[in-house]
Amino acid sequence: MSQNNLLLQLRETTAALHERIEQKNPAQAILDHSMDQEGYIQLLLQNYSAYRPLEQEIAAFLPFFQAGKAARLSRDLEALSVFPEPEEYDFKIRTVAEAFGAAYVLEGSALGGMVIAKHLTQCEQLKDLEAQHFFNGDKSSLNSWNLYKQELARQDFNEIQKGELLAKARESFLFFERSFERKQLPAEG
Repeated sequence: MSQNNLLLQLRETTAALHERIEQKNPAQAILDHSMDQEGYIQLLLQNYSAYRPLEQEIAAFLPFFQAGKAARLSRDLEALSVFPEPEEYDFKIRTVAEAFGAAYVLEGSALGGMVIAKHLTQCEQLKDLEAQHFFNGDKSSLNSWNLYKQELARQDFNEIQKGELLAKARESFLFFERSFERKQLPAEG
């Protein structure tokens, strides 16, 4: 299966989940400009609790993977005097194919963050935020996405591995969904 077909299959396999989770994503309040600082802190904490474990798991299998999104979330939280404690998590990657499935969700999510960044400055209650590191609108997210697609194209997955990849992409979306459903308690310093 070519990379384009595999990307299409990933998109199709996760489309319903993606749409459902997007509706639950608290970032919707940024898009409609109603986000306040408490809600924004919650959003950053929820994203941190999803990105951190996924990045750690993916990086163990994909040498090209550029972890750093959780660190950027942490910097934004620290600027708001919130210092997140690392949590235990129930997400494990066991194969390279699974890592590619999880990375699809993580890199795609970062692309969505570029759109959110454009609206962040239009939220009246967030206008005094310092420059953000996660929702920053930096086009380097496109570089990470393109690198992911190039590396995916180099893979020669068999049918079992393709199944692992698709299943882990779905599981990754569900992991984000659980994170968005939990109320995170800020660890203030």
